[in-house]
Amino acid sequence: MANKYSDHMFQLIKSLTKAEKRYFKLFVARHTSSASSPNNAQVLFDLIEKMDFYDEEELLEKLKGKAFINKFSITKARLYNTILKSLDAYYSEKSKNQLIRNELHYIEILFNKSLYKQCKKRILSAKKQAVKYNKNNLLAVLILWEKRLIEKDNYQSVDSQKIKILSNEEQDILKNLTIKSELWELKALLFQQLNKIGRARTNKEVGLLKNEIGKKLNEIKIPKNKIGLHYLFNHIQGAYCFAIYDYASSLKSVLKTIKLIEENPNEFTDEPNILISTLTNGVYLSMKNSDIDKAQELYNKLKILNKTHEENGSKDLVLKIKSSLLSLELLLVKLTCNFKRFDKISPIISKFIKDNKQKINESRLAFLYYNMAHIHFVQDQFNESLKWTNSLLNDIDIDKAQEIYSFAEILNLFIHLELDNKELVNYTIKSTKRFLKTRNKLFEYETIVLKFIQKVSGYNFDKYDLEEQLENLVLILNSETKNTYENIPFEYFDCLAWAESKLKNKNLSKITKEQNIEFIGFRF
Repeated sequence: MANKYSDHMFQLIKSLTKAEKRYFKLFVARHTSSASSPNNAQVLFDLIEKMDFYDEEELLEKLKGKAFINKFSITKARLYNTILKSLDAYYSEKSKNQLIRNELHYIEILFNKSLYKQCKKRILSAKKQAVKYNKNNLLAVLILWEKRLIEKDNYQSVDSQKIKILSNEEQDILKNLTIKSELWELKALLFQQLNKIGRARTNKEVGLLKNEIGKKLNEIKIPKNKIGLHYLFNHIQGAYCFAIYDYASSLKSVLKTIKLIEENPNEFTDEPNILISTLTNGVYLSMKNSDIDKAQELYNKLKILNKTHEENGSKDLVLKIKSSLLSLELLLVKLTCNFKRFDKISPIISKFIKDNKQKINESRLAFLYYNMAHIHFVQDQFNESLKWTNSLLNDIDIDKAQEIYSFAEILNLFIHLELDNKELVNYTIKSTKRFLKTRNKLFEYETIVLKFIQKVSGYNFDKYDLEEQLENLVLILNSETKNTYENIPFEYFDCLAWAESKLKNKNLSKITKEQNIEFIGFRF
């Protein structure tokens, strides 16, 4: 029978780190009236923690005889809230946001008790923290409290100069928040395009990006001392340059962002994920620009971050670092055909996906699926490759990763072509064409490749004509490599290298390795 109960509690408990679990037990003990018997919350927590998956019927069976199961939904709700309260207490001294929010709560209490001098002292202290850690949203609220203090005295306790200073301070914050809002909109539109649809493949698409993102980005002026805004601007600029194929400028922006984060740690204390994602982008772009030394340097920084946060970092943070490192390592294995390394990391990646499938974003998950499939394909392990493409095509939402999904469809055809599944190829090629056409993904490369596959997989095709067809494919694809927009497909599946491997009777892995010889010395 399907489990009809909500597993929110189970998910929350499973997300806790060892340190958070220890703190929860201490928190519950402090709030339990009797020290001699275990608290109901602790009993329920311990049982759920031991479960591999949530089964409420099994849980109730183990709790038979306990009075609290008569109102089990209330008991669960209390435990859920208790866990959240323990996490709130645990992080109250660690999160700068939470520290300032706590101060705001104290300020409200003191104000309501008419302890205005004490209230003012807390406001000024909290403002210093908000400025130091770039918490403009909270700084705006603190200024509102300052204004309330002035208003309660009918404006008699302040001179006109102080009013002007406070007003200018508030206007400056609102101006910065407005700029941040404008930047966020550009970021959201750009990343929606990149992550859902993929990179531009035509002059028209690049022109739209330049008009809708580039032009607006150039119109925004960032105040010199606003670190958070400079980070956001550089981040968007790096992604924008990547989207329009200016990889050198993209890397320049990303390296500038990394330097900004490292030189201003206070600004990013509550957001360690930012450095992780920026370093990951830096490694990838350094490789795109053939700067192997810089790629190695940034990769090593990611590994150090992984060691730093492995024990006490949040599960989300550890997951992101691990995901980044595995993705980069898999990409490097794909480029260098280091199959010994692949044999070592393949089971690690398989387990990582199995354990975290619901927590990894679909673009990253699709990336892992695709590269696992590609590496098996290059080794002529076509059945194994097929398992991974099937996982991608079945598990990934098409509209959340259109670019990589499209190339997975094409790789899938090549796998079946290698397996001599002609009937399946002929059936699949029609649906692939239809899919690419409806998603506006049927570009020159795709059209050429699909036409070739359709021809050589036909029932009446003479295998003695294969060499001629392969030579023709190489000739056409060589001309396509001169088109910047048609280089993207070769990053996913280099059909040119595949065709040459057939013509020269040479392993595809050997050709791939020769093409990427500059990466051979990369140290994992």
